[in-house]
Amino acid sequence: MAQLSQSSYLKDLKWLSLSKCKFGVDGFNELLASKNLRSLEVLLVSHNKIKSIEGPYNDLETATDKQIKKGIMKL
Repeated sequence: MAQLSQSSYLKDLKWLSLSKCKFGVDGFNELLASKNLRSLEVLLVSHNKIKSIEGPYNDLETATDKQIKKGIMKL
């Protein structure tokens, strides 16, 4: 996840699916801290080792119940 979050190829990315990639909370936090993902609008992270996350993530909008069930977080 560290390598991915540092990649400049992600700079203009709007949508990213990382489902079933076997990363945990540390990788998720590293991804969210990346300055290369500031254009990201949709992030799919279902079926990973993320049990819970701590915030605050002030730039996250509230996800609907349907989106949460699908593992979608709206940025």
